[in-house]
Amino acid sequence: MPDLLHQHVSAFTRALAGGQRHGDQEIVGKISTASKISPQLALDIYRNNTRGARIRSLEIIYPACRNILGDETFHALARDYVSADPYGAADLNYYGESFGDHLGMLHDAGRLPPDYAYMRDLARLEYRYHAACYADDDAPFDFELFARKINNVDPVYLRPGASLGLVFSPYPLYQIWELNCAVSAADNVPAQEQEVESVDGLQYLIVYRDRLTPVIKSVSDCEYCLLDAFNRGRSLQWAIDHIDCYIDVLLPRLIENRWLAGVRRDE
Repeated sequence: MPDLLHQHVSAFTRALAGGQRHGDQEIVGKISTASKISPQLALDIYRNNTRGARIRSLEIIYPACRNILGDETFHALARDYVSADPYGAADLNYYGESFGDHLGMLHDAGRLPPDYAYMRDLARLEYRYHAACYADDDAPFDFELFARKINNVDPVYLRPGASLGLVFSPYPLYQIWELNCAVSAADNVPAQEQEVESVDGLQYLIVYRDRLTPVIKSVSDCEYCLLDAFNRGRSLQWAIDHIDCYIDVLLPRLIENRWLAGVRRDE
């Protein structure tokens, strides 16, 4: 029975993903005909509802991108993305992680204006902001384990917070995101009509959840490099040897802000 159920689920998933009705026969014949509508129509309705739910998820996750592109263009790009990624994610809260790459590909192909080169990075920032809402809570930092590993001269692998996301860009992403997610409270000017100043060099941003609220914060290149190293599984000793910064000053700050959540026990 489990094997048969798995076969039916797989066939139904393939039918939903397929855009061509001629590929529906595998599952249509297995749908009950007790309903007043035909099995094919039922499948078409469910397929459209599924795609519509994914497009609505993209609208929720990427409000700044939608505001910049405009509803008509955003919906067209979202439909293209959903059609190209029919299986998506089982949990719609985590749907559309690669939407930024989709926008970047369209820009590289000349399908978006040249001055939209920042859209790929902006979408990555928005997805990390959204994902931070659904990240697991972190347990308190285990200072005893940390001290024991240091005293035993054991390798120390620090674990970033579950909600932590990292984005760097040559564009002023935070300002673009902020201005396109709200209306200025000071002068009530729509966000898209305000000017964004360029940044000198790279902008290093982290996303994390402070209690129940996701936060975007600009950090120094040293803070970013440390968090990125630990996120990539580098040891504390590796960071000391390879990152030129006052790690004895920065490390307590990263822990205090809960950007580092603990010590990996499996290393």
